[in-house]
Amino acid sequence: QSPDIANLALGLNGIMLLTSALRISRPNNYQVPVANAADAPGLAPQASGGGSTGVVTGEDAASRALAAAAALAGVGPMPTPAALSAMTAQLAAGAGAGAGAAGAGGAPACTSTVISCSNMLTPAELADPEEREGLKEDVTEECARFGKLLGVKVPADANPDCCAYVRFESLEAAAAAIASLSGRKFDGRTVGVLSVDEAAFDAL
Repeated sequence: QSPDIANLALGLNGIMLLTSALRISRPNNYQVPVANAADAPGLAPQASGGGSTGVVTGEDAASRALAAAAALAGVGPMPTPAALSAMTAQLAAGAGAGAGAAGAGGAPACTSTVISCSNMLTPAELADPEEREGLKEDVTEECARFGKLLGVKVPADANPDCCAYVRFESLEAAAAAIASLSGRKFDGRTVGVLSVDEAAFDAL
C-alpha cells in the first residue's frame, strides 16, 4: 500500500506464530533509496566497519508488528507511540495468560488434583468387570509416572464417556498428566483428559 507500511511490516520478522517464528525480509538484491534510508527503521545499509545489523527485536518489533497489522487492515490511522506501547503491553499480558491457561502443548487447564480420562473403553468393555480392572491397572501404572496417586476409579454406572478417574496427591502431578496424556491414542481411540472436582471423585 505504501513504503511506510512495508517498512512497518518488516517489524513482524521474528514474531512467534504458534510454534514458529515469522521470517519477513526484503529481497536479497533490494537497496534502500538514499533519500529514505534514514527514515526506514532497521533498514539502513550496514556500514563497512560494522554498525546497524538491520535486526529488529523485542518491544520495538512488537510495536511495529501491531502498527503494520493496523495499517494493513485499514482499521484507522497509524497508532501513536503511546498507543503502540499500550497495545504491546496488552499483547504480552494476553500471551502470558493464554500460556498459563492452556499449559504445555495446548493441553486443557488443570484446576484440580483429579483428572478424567475419557474414551478409553467401549460401552461393552465398560460393562465387563475384567476389562475395567485391566484398564484400572494400566491407568495406575501410567499415571504413577507423574506423581503419587491417591486413587483410581473406573465406574461401571453413570459413566457414558467410559472414563477412568485418577486422583493425584498434588496439582503439579495432575497438570503433568493432563499435558502428557491429552490426545494420546489408547487402543486406537483418542483419549480426552480434563480436570474434575475432588468432590465429584469422592462421590463416584
